[in-house]
Amino acid sequence: MGDFYRDREQTEAKHALLRRYLENFAHKVVRTYGSIDYVDAFCGPWEERDAEGLSDTSIAIALSNLQSVAETLPGDRKTAIRCIFNEKNKQSFARLEAFIDSARDKYPLLEIHTLNGVFEDNVAKIKRLATNKFMLLFVDPTGWSGFSPDALKALSGQRNSEIMINFMRSFVERFLCPPVPEQADRLRELLGAERSQRLAGKRIPITEIEEELTRVLKEDLGFRFAASSPIHNPDRNQIHFQMFYGTHHPAGMEVMRQAEFKALSQHDQSRFNKAQDPQQPDFLAGLVDVEGPYLRERRQHLKGLRSAILERLDHSSHNLKFSTLRAGIQEQLFLRGKEIGDAVIALAAEGLVEPTWKTRGGKRPIDDDLMRRRSG
Repeated sequence: MGDFYRDREQTEAKHALLRRYLENFAHKVVRTYGSIDYVDAFCGPWEERDAEGLSDTSIAIALSNLQSVAETLPGDRKTAIRCIFNEKNKQSFARLEAFIDSARDKYPLLEIHTLNGVFEDNVAKIKRLATNKFMLLFVDPTGWSGFSPDALKALSGQRNSEIMINFMRSFVERFLCPPVPEQADRLRELLGAERSQRLAGKRIPITEIEEELTRVLKEDLGFRFAASSPIHNPDRNQIHFQMFYGTHHPAGMEVMRQAEFKALSQHDQSRFNKAQDPQQPDFLAGLVDVEGPYLRERRQHLKGLRSAILERLDHSSHNLKFSTLRAGIQEQLFLRGKEIGDAVIALAAEGLVEPTWKTRGGKRPIDDDLMRRRSG
């Protein structure tokens, strides 16, 4: 597997994040809702090195993980998990169909559909196919267009769903941030007309575009929680991809941050290992941080966790369930639920937070425990 990703470590991290997310997510969803539609809007394949097995593509990763989940279901539950793969490029679509035809016997418990065409044009077809009780929409384009807010809302709005969008940060920074004549049209394709009008005509920091995309997920698509995970360039300390995520449920944030920790901790290690590779140019060793940018930023988030908890409790007009407090913090910080729970326990020991979990005889907060500052 490593050879397939040589010099594509950022893609390996992206796929590791998807894989680890699916491992936990699909089990939880099928147990809760009974069925799931997985929709890959820009599935490819492209630039794959495993031409036969497509193991270095989101296609095979999703099929393998979802088949494993289906095998744990009782009885004949073939229609409990449906996969819909959409690809507009005719050559890539031909490879997709050939792979599905050859590999279908490996995934007997999955219902698999393939669509050829522009994602936005195929939204109606996808909606007719995606009739299960829950949908995960995976959006991994080769640019910034083709997945307008209107198209995403038409597919994921008004239903139980989650979304993952791989945001090509370095690409967007190059083509959408400078105030070129095409800027307004490009922004409109990504963020919609109203947001484009407000931003266009000036040099825009990439962080501002990312903040607007988060608002699209929450305000336009109606997701309760939205966050992102940075995937750094393998050869220098800058973000290459940003994986955005939207969910209606606090547990979704926990699944994502758990998957992120495993995938991006390994990516930090892979980046460092590559910098030490004698086959790489000497200058790479000076560009890659030994510590790793993800883990370094995560340590800073741990340092700020205490104040983040107190600030959120101070600004809430009512008591917050621990699950809501946790997910709200996870929107901003790369932290797992246990770390947030440990910090709440420490604050309670200092007399700053009410240890409400003790009223039920608990040792630590769980989802439904109400969190509040200790008065007096």
